[in-house]
Amino acid sequence: MIKSIEINNYKSIREKITITLDSNHPRNFILPVKPGLTKDFMEIFVLIKTIYQFGLRRIPRLDHHEHVSLQIIFEVNQKSYIYKLILNLTKGEIDLESLSEIKSHSEINLFHREMFQIDIESTLSKRFKGIDLDRFKTYLYDLRYERRELILSKLHVKDFSESSKLDFFDEITKDLMNIESINLDQHVLIFEDIKTKQYEKVLEVIKYLELPIHNILFKEVDLDDLRSDLNRHRYDDLMDEVRNLVTNSKEINHYIWIYQHLYRIKGTNLNDLRFYTLNIESNMQGMSDFNQLSLDLKELLIYIFVVFRYVNSKTICIENMTKHIPYNVAKKLLIQIKKHLEVYKNQIIFTSMDYLLFDQGILDQKELYILDYDQTLKLNSISELGIRKDKKLINLFTD
Repeated sequence: MIKSIEINNYKSIREKITITLDSNHPRNFILPVKPGLTKDFMEIFVLIKTIYQFGLRRIPRLDHHEHVSLQIIFEVNQKSYIYKLILNLTKGEIDLESLSEIKSHSEINLFHREMFQIDIESTLSKRFKGIDLDRFKTYLYDLRYERRELILSKLHVKDFSESSKLDFFDEITKDLMNIESINLDQHVLIFEDIKTKQYEKVLEVIKYLELPIHNILFKEVDLDDLRSDLNRHRYDDLMDEVRNLVTNSKEINHYIWIYQHLYRIKGTNLNDLRFYTLNIESNMQGMSDFNQLSLDLKELLIYIFVVFRYVNSKTICIENMTKHIPYNVAKKLLIQIKKHLEVYKNQIIFTSMDYLLFDQGILDQKELYILDYDQTLKLNSISELGIRKDKKLINLFTD
């Protein structure tokens, strides 16, 4: 799992920010002191996953960003590893990349890359078996002058299954792939790992929140109906995303949020894909299409689907989670999230401008953070401020 993320010199983050993820406190509530502060903060998670998946080709060039530093600490099988990057986002190049194992108070280098020089330390070389080391060195030679691709990505893509002592790489890369950044104001989002067996849990949470819904069904829709619902241009965007999914996945069983419409997609190739819309059965209105619901109810249902999955090791980042959710419903939702995370070991990082939630009766001190700006973006943990646990934080904050 990811234990901490540290970033510096990225947009409004001009001094080091450290995000510590504690498995004992998996809910992380970020309260900005004013609107607009969370954008650069939440971009950190998008930046990390995009660079890992696609290298720097997908990252826009940024002026005056020659020295963006990023540091991630992982815990794998009770061992800690530290991964460091220095990026030149003005030129779109990786200046430094290194991975080390942390032992006591020292770091044991595994590999180190700086500019055009790549070094494999003996501590890593010894973990390869057979010809795997020679193959790895060949891959590194190709990367020497390709400073837009990560060594870590290549280690995951290539097959080193003969070298069992390299299993920790798979766990590290899995943690990176399990980062999900969710902002429902985006035009397109894709969700996976939402299984049929989860629907019972979804309905249980819906009942606890006292929402006017007692069943969720699926209705297959044909391409003509999709084109009519979305319009031609948005339909083209949907099909572009679907082609990318088919190219990169063996089997498609995903949900796609596109222009405030939600569809389920199933199949193995473009010829046998099936599209489904969600039918919501309520006591008040009978059966209705999910895409015809109010925006606040649509967003709440998506959060329930995404957060209450039967998966582990996810880092789920949700921007403005309670923007359209009433306080009483949001409070109940946080209680249910806490119970769920006691069973499924994930991390939830969410931002909100709902000051009423900033209360130690709802969240623990170690789960509360203030995001402020004074020449640079600053993230402060409430637990480090020495505030008594019986104090109403909302009163201290507004005063």
